[in-house]
Amino acid sequence: MVMKNKVAIIRGWGNIAPQITSLENCINADNVALITALKYPHTLPEKWAKFQFDPTTVYVCLKEVMDYWNNNDYRYLIASEYASFVLDKGGNSIRFTEGEVLEIDWFYRTVRSYHKHFNQSIVECSVNYFEDHDHMNIDGTKFTLEEGLDRLRPLSVSG
Repeated sequence: MVMKNKVAIIRGWGNIAPQITSLENCINADNVALITALKYPHTLPEKWAKFQFDPTTVYVCLKEVMDYWNNNDYRYLIASEYASFVLDKGGNSIRFTEGEVLEIDWFYRTVRSYHKHFNQSIVECSVNYFEDHDHMNIDGTKFTLEEGLDRLRPLSVSG
């Protein structure tokens, strides 16, 4: 699959993108969410108030933090932070974005909209490690994890 002017949005945990391309071409949305939480601690739930939290704990609870942001109108913080990452990396040069926070519909739609703005075609992916074996769905088709990686790998890498 040629990835020219396409972006694969991988919903779920996996650290898949670095196995396919260089880090310059991908964004880990979970890391963007964590950076946003660290930059704006006053927007976090009360249990993490006053800088008395461990970043690892926040990372483990990112979906809870995202839900809190959604319910308290702080969506714009992570949306703008993600947009900054995309722009810093050159907009349409992003080929992969991945993370568990992309399983949250409002954030997934935001990320999808940003990439559509850069005229990129969206390749929808999800990773599942909890069934009988690891698999990946790509645009609605189920593959083993290795087949999925091969399908997403740019031709220049796969030879």
